[in-house]
Amino acid sequence: MSDAKTISDVDSPKLPWEVFPESGDSFAGYTLGESLGKGSFGTVFKVQSDPDVEWFEAIKILHRSGDIDKQRFLDEISRLKEIRIPGMARIHGAGEYDGYLYYSMDYIEGQTIDEYAESCSQKEIFQLFFDLCDTVHRLHELKFVHLDIKPHNVMVNEEGQIRLLDLGISQKTGEGKDISSEGFGAGTYEYAPAEQIDGKSPNNSMDVYSLGCLLYTLLSSAHPKIPYDKIKREKPYGVFYPQANIEREVLLKLCLSSDNKDIRDQGILINDKASSAIMKSLSDPEARFVSVKEFKESLEKSGVLLDAFVIAYEELAGDLFSRISKAVNDISLEF
Repeated sequence: MSDAKTISDVDSPKLPWEVFPESGDSFAGYTLGESLGKGSFGTVFKVQSDPDVEWFEAIKILHRSGDIDKQRFLDEISRLKEIRIPGMARIHGAGEYDGYLYYSMDYIEGQTIDEYAESCSQKEIFQLFFDLCDTVHRLHELKFVHLDIKPHNVMVNEEGQIRLLDLGISQKTGEGKDISSEGFGAGTYEYAPAEQIDGKSPNNSMDVYSLGCLLYTLLSSAHPKIPYDKIKREKPYGVFYPQANIEREVLLKLCLSSDNKDIRDQGILINDKASSAIMKSLSDPEARFVSVKEFKESLEKSGVLLDAFVIAYEELAGDLFSRISKAVNDISLEF
């Protein structure tokens, strides 16, 4: 007989937010394993439906029980059912158990992309990043904007394949809704552009910014906006809520007043074209790439996947050509 306990086994009655499923509990036919991550709205556990079968899933359980949180969670489930594209974790099932909403999905055995990148070459980081760009591009083709692209939401499995997670705050474009109109948080400030923090209508360019910020972090282990380092220590989860006007205004002010530090100033050896593309992805909306595809193509054209000596040769050849052209032009002027 299993020693796993159910939520209702708790001796004294407690309020819903005081009793939450833990590792070892029996939940909806699963035995909850280790906690894989805890966010503002839910906790994800590794689970096994049959102890005799070496097959694992992940289950996300909603923390809060307010109507807004429930609707947001149900919307996330609906989006996961609608979006089935390569590079994204798939939903298996959903329901309610002991008053808690949940859904089960693919369990990804691997590391977050920032952990994985620590042992990668610069070229390998760009290859991973391009795979992620392809996944986000497919998401955009379905008219969805992710709105929370960050290292914790990008996994790399044991085969080295990208898996994008968490559609909790994703939204459809073209519906005329501002991000803050739903009354819940709209991203993680370290990776969100100013207009997203300000609650503007979602668009693909917001994900472009988040991708650029993620790539900057992967390459340099630093953040393009210096003041955020201080905020991160004070607020380790980095979650902001557009309906909390004071915090929103403070974050927006910092976001608008802080210039992005050029990635080459972080000591990263990268060619001019690649650096310009990364910094363009972090620009104001008017100057930013309008699509992930355009951002990726700009990086590809910069030669980031070429070996270093090939890039050096091309730059030397280009410089030599410029010098010859100038010399020929000077000679022509003399005659």
